[in-house]
This record gives sequence, structure tokens and C-alpha cells, in this order.
Amino acid sequence: MKKRALILVSILLIGLLFLGFAVAVDDNETDDVDSDSIEDEEPLDLAGVDGAYECLENEIDSKDDLSLQEAVFSMMALGNHDKASESIANEKSGEDCWPKSRCNLKETAQVGIAHDRAGKDTEGIEE
Repeated sequence: MKKRALILVSILLIGLLFLGFAVAVDDNETDDVDSDSIEDEEPLDLAGVDGAYECLENEIDSKDDLSLQEAVFSMMALGNHDKASESIANEKSGEDCWPKSRCNLKETAQVGIAHDRAGKDTEGIEE
């Protein structure tokens, strides 16, 4: 009799464990987005975003000089920026290769992406 009770309790515990797992999985699933609910949402306040770009630009302008990494990511974020563009040009090694100290693929590719973001010609870099 004790053996049957132990088996029954074990089966019940395993069943509860699976039931709890199924409920947890169901709670984690994302609901389908209703297109009507999107239309009812408030428009985004872009003042914060504009402020972030302005802050980044002020930080760049306040620096005496930018490293290649700082210049590349500044151009990726802001587009064409004179100080960043100048810093990148100063690090150029030979023909469309960066940095001048040890021309390598990673930095050259990053400069290519930054130039593309800024609307500059990237043909030489891609070659």
C-alpha cells in the first residue's frame, strides 16, 4: 500500500512540474501585435534623441584630437562631421588603408562604413 501511495504522489508531482513548465512557457510567448493598438500609441518624443546627438557632437567638438576609433564611430553616428573626417584623413596610410601605423582590414573596413554613412566615396576603400 505504501508503495502505491509513493508512486501516486510521484506521478502527481511530475504532473504538477510539467503543468508549471507549460504555464511558464505560455507566459513567455509574445502576443500578436494588433495593428489597431499601434495606431493608438502616442508619437515618439524625439527631443531626447536630438539632445543625445547634440551632446555627442559637443563631446567631439570639445576634444583636442580624436583617435581613429573615436572618429570612425563619430561619423557612423553623426554622418559627415568635419573634425571626425579630418582625424580619419590624418590616419590614412598610403592608398585607402588605415591606420597609418599598421594598415589592417578591421580599421579600413570601419572607415569604409563611416565614409558610406557620411555619403563619401568608398570605391578605393572597397578595392
